[in-house]
Amino acid sequence: MVAKDETINKIELIARIHHVYKPKLELTLQNSVMTEYGKSISGYTNEYEMWVRSLGDKHFDMTTIIRLASEIELGLKRYYMERKGYSSFADFKNDPNVSAATTCQRMESSKAKNSKKTKYENVVTLFKGKLDVSLDSIAKFTEIRELFVLRHLYAHRVGIIDEHFLNGYQTVTGIDLRLSTDVIKAGYPDKDVVWFVNNAEISRLIFASQSFVKALP
Repeated sequence: MVAKDETINKIELIARIHHVYKPKLELTLQNSVMTEYGKSISGYTNEYEMWVRSLGDKHFDMTTIIRLASEIELGLKRYYMERKGYSSFADFKNDPNVSAATTCQRMESSKAKNSKKTKYENVVTLFKGKLDVSLDSIAKFTEIRELFVLRHLYAHRVGIIDEHFLNGYQTVTGIDLRLSTDVIKAGYPDKDVVWFVNNAEISRLIFASQSFVKALP
């Protein structure tokens, strides 16, 4: 399918940015030479130190998570449109079975009930009800739900955790981040705490996304 192939290509580009371009960027910054004047006004010895200590690398990773989840969301929407014979996103929005244009942002399990009798409010129930595709039976579905939880954290809260995120993350992964040593040391809930995923975790989510999309029927 065209929609499926396009999404796979988009994810492969994100993988290349994370695994190839980001390391090259960091190597360039490490090899940069900062003038003595630059050092005196910035307080850093080189551009890489500035990049890391200002959390530039972490915010770069946040955008990777946001883009990855967005490509999955868009890919599922295009997949549905292709299966239904739609030619534009307006057709998707006007589909009588779709509750909102944001339906594909919602990754609840198929057990979630719809509040509107004739409309599907999340992508899992929509795909099952109208395409007979069980997204939650596809390998790596849990990782996709995790990705969407992280996307919401980074897109709407710049990584600052709250109970809504912690509860959602625990529901999906079974991990209570409140018990994390890093979260405890950072002073949550008395202080604002930013949760970052590391390179290995991002790689895991990229590979899971590739596997998930490839497994679509």
